[in-house]
Amino acid sequence: SGTDGEVAQPDSTVVAIVLQAIRDVGQERARDLTLETNLLELGLDSLERTQIAATLEDAFGGRFPDEVLAEIE
Repeated sequence: SGTDGEVAQPDSTVVAIVLQAIRDVGQERARDLTLETNLLELGLDSLERTQIAATLEDAFGGRFPDEVLAEIE
């Protein structure tokens, strides 16, 4: 519920959980990770991407749609 032209800011707790999940898997490759980082450039393989998705599903108590999971595998 912002005014026109405002960009919604992501929840800092959500951001912290997501970035940590990526850092835990990507380790040294994710050292300089920010919200602007293109995850494809980290060179994560399909197993690593699936690990991140599973961690986020557990953290947030939800499931990614099958079509999203198919894209990351």
